Amino acid sequence: MKNKLTLTIGIPAYNEEANISTLINSIKEQKLVTALLREVIVYSDASSDGTIDVVTRMKMKSLRVVSGKKRMGKSYAMNQIIKHTTSDILILLDGDILIRDNQMVEKLIEPIRVRHADLTSARVKEFWTNTKFEEILKISMLLKKDIFESYNEGNNIYTCHGRARGFSKKLYKSISFNKNIVAEDAYAYLYTVYNKFTYIFAKNANIHYRLPGTFKDHQKQSVRFIQSYKQLAREFGKSFIAQETKLPKSVALPFVFRYFLKYPLTLFLYISILIYMRVRSLFVNEMTIKWQVSESTKGVFAK
Repeated sequence: MKNKLTLTIGIPAYNEEANISTLINSIKEQKLVTALLREVIVYSDASSDGTIDVVTRMKMKSLRVVSGKKRMGKSYAMNQIIKHTTSDILILLDGDILIRDNQMVEKLIEPIRVRHADLTSARVKEFWTNTKFEEILKISMLLKKDIFESYNEGNNIYTCHGRARGFSKKLYKSISFNKNIVAEDAYAYLYTVYNKFTYIFAKNANIHYRLPGTFKDHQKQSVRFIQSYKQLAREFGKSFIAQETKLPKSVALPFVFRYFLKYPLTLFLYISILIYMRVRSLFVNEMTIKWQVSESTKGVFAK
């Protein structure tokens, strides 16, 4: 292919010392046919561990490190990455993911390259569970993924995860993430649809991530997620949020029924946890751009 699309991969990172080298090595192993990797930008959001040292020691000609002096949050970090690139496509990856497929990047950008999408998101897969609590969360995630990926061919807000996304130049040069936005993945989707850009779920592009291993870590994430929709409603309006988050019962109920027959106790426990989180969200504020890191989702992926 004579005129390959140019590609930048950005990694907003905060204290990702344990996994960042594995992630960058997996990027080096990607088999790119339709795109030319111009650079990999790691933006450290004032990391207090050895993230910067690990990245600077890595041998990769296109690797670039930008270090923030003050922790400003993920949305700010993504804006800084956007300022540093002019490529045809920008991919944003979380620093704590695992990429096993050396064609993941090609699969992630395919909807942009072929179908003129402006935003794509990879399919996320839960890494092996180590505890009973993680197993409860994993079953709930499998149920939700079955529902979300069945609705509108997966082209909906629920499949747009912040862990691995592709942006067309037209979109990333248009969008600016409000630094106070916590649910930046939902924000990206809503901005895309609200402004008549196109989102396509890249279901063949798979990445792995860790579920929270403790109740405390899940609590921080879950309450923050619940509270974030009020913040997004102020940006886009309640009616638009309601429109984009509505799921038809005809899609959801068959899966719910099937999972309850197979995992009755597990789903009962998960629903109990969910009710607790919704009650807690009424009294405890987790809405901060500099939230406490969930330690159980970090670290080296065990073989």
